[in-house]
Amino acid sequence: MNKSRHHNGILTVIAILLALQVWVSALSQPLFATESRAAGEPPTFPNASKQREDTIAAIKDLTAQVNRTNELLESSTLRVEISNLKELEVKDAE
Repeated sequence: MNKSRHHNGILTVIAILLALQVWVSALSQPLFATESRAAGEPPTFPNASKQREDTIAAIKDLTAQVNRTNELLESSTLRVEISNLKELEVKDAE
């Protein structure tokens, strides 16, 4: 029962976010193609090669970050410090 309530909550949040995305994208673009051409502007198209270049650059950056993290883990120089140990202590079960 609790699991289905959790799923319903997540599905509701996803539906709200999708509705907001559609609403924002609808507001940012003219309703009809003639409105954008009325000012004498040619229709614009996204630059796919620029999007690919940006995506590839982001992937390379993420790869470099993961490689640095792996190097730290493999060299055993990674140090973890727990600052909230009192909050994490397990209380005795009664």
